[in-house]
Amino acid sequence: MDGESMYNFNSVAVEHFQFGMEKYFEGLFQQAKAEFLMALESDDRIVLAYCYLSSIYCDYDNDFDTAIALCRQGIEIEFLNPFLHFCLGSALDVSGSKREALKEYEIYNNYFPDNAEGAFSIGCAYDSLGDKEGAEQYYLETIRCDPNHYISCFNLALLYSETGREREAIRMLRKVVEINPIYWKAWVKLGILNSKCGNVDRAIEAYNHTIALRPELSDVCYNLGISYSLKGQYFSAMLAFKKSLELEDKDPDAWYNLGVCYIELEEFSSARKALQRAIYYCLDHEEAHYRLGNLYILIGERDKAENERKFLKEIKSSLCEALSEMLIA
Repeated sequence: MDGESMYNFNSVAVEHFQFGMEKYFEGLFQQAKAEFLMALESDDRIVLAYCYLSSIYCDYDNDFDTAIALCRQGIEIEFLNPFLHFCLGSALDVSGSKREALKEYEIYNNYFPDNAEGAFSIGCAYDSLGDKEGAEQYYLETIRCDPNHYISCFNLALLYSETGREREAIRMLRKVVEINPIYWKAWVKLGILNSKCGNVDRAIEAYNHTIALRPELSDVCYNLGISYSLKGQYFSAMLAFKKSLELEDKDPDAWYNLGVCYIELEEFSSARKALQRAIYYCLDHEEAHYRLGNLYILIGERDKAENERKFLKEIKSSLCEALSEMLIA
């Protein structure tokens, strides 16, 4: 709606619409909603009021039915308005009607083929519907329109990862963190994929970046500990597992791996306590029983090691034989 066309509408309606725009961009959405409703009451041809109202009902009131109805009402007045179709697509999307939303996004995209958000919305819709080829096509189209669209890059990386294209996923994730270094989700995924591909040093780098941004993520601290352990850096691994347990102290695997680190660091008393804590939280933790049995042999408490062997035999663990051989030696 340009300045010249505004002269075709009721002046009172135009005034309410303009007040509504001011309130909307100030973040006063309920006041904006009241102004847009009064604008339409005075002149229902101001179709952009339907767009803004739909966004408010959808994004801030979670009233998707009203948002959809408003867009359809506006489309009846001006079918060829692409913004109404985009807003309708957004409302249908969040309400779960992905296929209907896709049709509306495509109408918008036909008008604005170089608009990144239009292409991105289509990509997300295809992704939600399980059409990976369609999603990839439109995520790439989004990046063509806006090379700095890091969310599209991230979604594309997830798609590559899901389809076994880890190297391409890593390349795309590196682009994400170049564009937005504080996007922690990309750092997490970089850590996971680099670890999967055997790039442990890069995994450690990525996990440390994540922890700097989100220190409360216990699973990332745990993954960092695993990565340090793979490098034989047991002191650093120990610190990471301890941090993980500060955040989630009932994780048996974190206690187990902390115990392994203590064994490697020859801190046997601490190792015993950590392994016993792992068993406390998970009685049938085979690896913890096996490692505890090994530790008992190492410190000369073979009767306690035998108890661990008996337990492994009782739960039919494949580790029972290995511990038995160590007791015989």
